[in-house]
Amino acid sequence: MPERFFSLKSPCANCPFLKDKNASVYLRKGRREEIMSEVLSGENVVFHCHKTVYENTKGPRRVCAGAASLAKKMGGNMAMVQIAERMGVINADHYDGAHQLVMDAIEIGTGIRAKGVDTLVEVLKLNSD
Repeated sequence: MPERFFSLKSPCANCPFLKDKNASVYLRKGRREEIMSEVLSGENVVFHCHKTVYENTKGPRRVCAGAASLAKKMGGNMAMVQIAERMGVINADHYDGAHQLVMDAIEIGTGIRAKGVDTLVEVLKLNSD
């Protein structure tokens, strides 16, 4: 049953975290940064795929593969993904195939608060050490 929650391994065709911003769903300015900040800080333990959260959607909510992949590219992880990895529900490389489809960490902009740092530049410095 929990496997279905993690069944999306690639971002959907209009995921807001795609490299191709023309294909991605519109988010207000700064929303991507807010989402990633909340995910990386643990404020939100999971970010669901937008296609699985509406009332008219059939089936359970699922983890957004785009957000999960970008979090990994930024050197972090969603809390729910960490738990699933530790419990053996998914492998550590579960979202690695999505990396080439989602934006790079530098594209998300500054203002990310993760691991007690104030900017994305500091996050990137931490990851390169």
